[in-house]
Amino acid sequence: MNKKVFTALSALMISLSLAPEASAMTNVQPEPVKIRGTVIGRTDSTVTVDNQMEGTYKGEFVILISGDTDIIDWESREEAPPEAISEGEMISAVISPIVTASLPPQSTASLIYSDYMEGWTLLEGEAGSTSAVWAYYDENGSKVKGWLQDKGEWYYMDPETGVMQRGFIQVNGSTYYMQQDGSMLTEPRLFMPDETGAIR
Repeated sequence: MNKKVFTALSALMISLSLAPEASAMTNVQPEPVKIRGTVIGRTDSTVTVDNQMEGTYKGEFVILISGDTDIIDWESREEAPPEAISEGEMISAVISPIVTASLPPQSTASLIYSDYMEGWTLLEGEAGSTSAVWAYYDENGSKVKGWLQDKGEWYYMDPETGVMQRGFIQVNGSTYYMQQDGSMLTEPRLFMPDETGAIR
């Protein structure tokens, strides 16, 4: 067999054996990306958020709303119009992995949850005061109930309401003291009653 013909046939066989793998690789679709943050700007067709989702571009991010974008109210789980999204609220969005190279980056959303709740949420009162009523929402938007560990501290959330507890609590026959910020006291402390008998 002619050396040139043999070389050409060998090259053709190698290219044919690689073709299915190459075509399979081009058919792999990148996974959608989830972002989450507070709405800092709004137009009829865009929502600008301060994205705080780990593992993504953090900071200002523009979400494009198309006719195919589903907008769901997180609490009611019902469909909501685009105008239901307002500045200052927290949203979570599933966006296309195809992001513009602009600043801020932009991408189209397939799904937006409005009034999204995750992490510590002030339900009533003023933060830092005794009137503050706190709850903690997990990544599924559900209130955490019972014991919660966050950043190395333990908290106790009411088993029925999910509200953070303060002061002396009893759980399974043991007594714990939850400080003003809700974290469990783990160091010795002397508690003294005042003239009314209340322990301080």
